Amino acid sequence: MDKRVKRVNKLIKEIANGKIQALDSLYGEFGGLLYIMARKYLYDKSLAEDLVSDILLDLVKKAYQFKDDKNGLNWLFKSIHNAAINRNKRQTHFTMENIEDYSNLQDILYDENKCVNNEILADAMYVLDINEKDIIYKKYWEGLTVREIAKIIKKPPSTTQQIIKIALTKMKNKIEIE
Repeated sequence: MDKRVKRVNKLIKEIANGKIQALDSLYGEFGGLLYIMARKYLYDKSLAEDLVSDILLDLVKKAYQFKDDKNGLNWLFKSIHNAAINRNKRQTHFTMENIEDYSNLQDILYDENKCVNNEILADAMYVLDINEKDIIYKKYWEGLTVREIAKIIKKPPSTTQQIIKIALTKMKNKIEIE
């Protein structure tokens, strides 16, 4: 086992035994690495910092579940990965029932000085063909990535990205006409 993994495992075990100083040591020795991992998934520095704090807090609660023969560093990395993915999904997940949640798409289609009516946005969706609507829905309401959408529609990511750009241009042109 790697020296770092042994060190993390030891610190996790100490945390499980109630030694809070071990948490300080873990953060001091590995906090930067955990932060870099969080930044890989989250665009905002403060979100990444919060995520690392949350993961370490969660570690204190779950340290007793950790088994010595496991890779503690990998456990922390997986925790950060999963939590970051969940945060990203929460921030980009939209439902069709709440038309007020069109805001991200509005930001793309309009400049900040224009007031955007949700009815206009809904009207703009009518200029799209069924495939374009489906892809726009997957991207902006379901929060899927271009790669995930490409896999679903069985097209290359570059083609999928191009379809999204064309659809957004059509919608923008429809809105500018009105």
